[in-house]
Amino acid sequence: RVWIAPEIQFSVRDRNNFWATLKTSDQVDPGNYTLTAESENKYVLSQDMQLDAYNLASGRKGLHIMRTIEKAEDPLRSLDNYDELIDGITFAGFEQTILLKELKNDGIMAEA
Repeated sequence: RVWIAPEIQFSVRDRNNFWATLKTSDQVDPGNYTLTAESENKYVLSQDMQLDAYNLASGRKGLHIMRTIEKAEDPLRSLDNYDELIDGITFAGFEQTILLKELKNDGIMAEA
């Protein structure tokens, strides 16, 4: 899951009634991503979204998000006793890089 910050801006309609107006946009979670296979071990999820801004600014914020997910190397692989440590264990891990771009520079702040 990726959160777009500040959450008070995009997820809370009324700061004085926080819990009753807290809602994550469907564009953020679960989103509507396009999946592209860059290689056998690298995939890219991307989407454009329009989020309503409620508190620190008003209007709609257009964003493009790109999530690159790729296989991670075992962080213990350089240890002298690595073979002993992984005996009977299969390592699985991934790295994720997130790029968030404004579709238009409009003064509404956002970050991931």
